[in-house]
Amino acid sequence: VGMIDELAASQIPNKENGIQSLIKTILVYCDSKCNLTFDKNGNSHEIDLVNRFKLLVTDNFTRMHMVSKYAEIMNLSPKYLNQLVKQIMGITAKQVIQEHLIIQARHELKFSNNSIKEVAFSLGFTDPFHFSSFFKDSVGSSPSQYRKE
Repeated sequence: VGMIDELAASQIPNKENGIQSLIKTILVYCDSKCNLTFDKNGNSHEIDLVNRFKLLVTDNFTRMHMVSKYAEIMNLSPKYLNQLVKQIMGITAKQVIQEHLIIQARHELKFSNNSIKEVAFSLGFTDPFHFSSFFKDSVGSSPSQYRKE
């Protein structure tokens, strides 16, 4: 985070690209280390399903916020998908989706000039007030407060 702050404060041309690259590197690292626990009860098929779910979320989290939509694509019941994700990752499927939304929301609020309404719409929220409430519940501060920090 220190490198990102330092880069953001610099006068380097195209620093946005550098910041974006750093954030992507951090996200790739976190994704590779994040929450995967291979317990004795998990088999490779279950792990493959969870990895497929994670890829689907990465590609679709701005359009699909409901676990049921991902389960439908994967031909699984939402309950079973949630059980698998909880077993393998230790968090619920809904939390995986929400983490992606929060990471992207934080990025947009800090590194773009988009209004909060525009950020909300870019993340697939149809109501900016719902986005603000979701963000505040997750982060502990409103989007506007977070942007000022």
